[in-house]
Amino acid sequence: MGRSWANDLARFRKIPTDTGSTCTGPRLFTWCITASKIGRSCGGPVEKYSSSDIAGAHSCDCPARANRRPHAGQFHPGTPAMLAFRLWRWPAWLHCPGWRRILQAIVAALAEQQAELSGLLSGLDDTDWLRPSRCEGWTVSDVVLHLAQTNELATASASRRMAEALAELGGTPGGRGGTVDDGADLLVARERGRPGPAVRERWTTSGEVLCRRLEDADPHQRLDWVAGQLSARSLAATRIAETWIHAGDVGEPFAWVPAATDRLWHVARLAWRTLPYAFARAGRELS
Repeated sequence: MGRSWANDLARFRKIPTDTGSTCTGPRLFTWCITASKIGRSCGGPVEKYSSSDIAGAHSCDCPARANRRPHAGQFHPGTPAMLAFRLWRWPAWLHCPGWRRILQAIVAALAEQQAELSGLLSGLDDTDWLRPSRCEGWTVSDVVLHLAQTNELATASASRRMAEALAELGGTPGGRGGTVDDGADLLVARERGRPGPAVRERWTTSGEVLCRRLEDADPHQRLDWVAGQLSARSLAATRIAETWIHAGDVGEPFAWVPAATDRLWHVARLAWRTLPYAFARAGRELS
């Protein structure tokens, strides 16, 4: 079990000895402080060094702490090494466990959103998969195929291989200079016509893989996506939004509406955070 920084600080608190001297810290120039040659041990008071002089007589005054006298008698060899190790590991401190818990909560919401849509798809027959969806020109199967493709792209983005994944799918986000929607339509058209159960299996697998990959992602890592870069947290939130929106597209011919649950809080936060970007793209000022 590792020690927290608070526990490390506790080791440097003032510890009185039997003669009233103290060990101060955690500043570097006060680690070797003492006013006595007698200190504590598990077996009782011990002599720190051999000398016929009075305690601290051969040490010099510490200008920073006039009532302390530094010398090597109370030096703790492990302390500087511990500090060096902590400084070497400094980048890891930036990834506070709180950020990871937030990302894991968003990923859990994404898994729940996918499970809700999966409940609808599990009861479809071959005819249902060919019904027109709310997306113009797309069937139910096309929408689910699109979700599977974008899940795979999101997984590739979290794995730092977005360009390779696009090449494998044979398309680009802009679709040969067109819009993002044109690119998505091109990708679906290239794989259209597969059986509904096979499309559902591909989408289910892609969703599970994506959730596992996002759970292990660095919360602060910038990932490539369609219109630029975004954090792993924002990418997970966009997948919730897309899954929820397209669930409504799929449910339209069956009079089925996805539930408005607390999962949408992540989508609302994402929309609020991206308002400045959206207004800037439209050439308008956000007041």
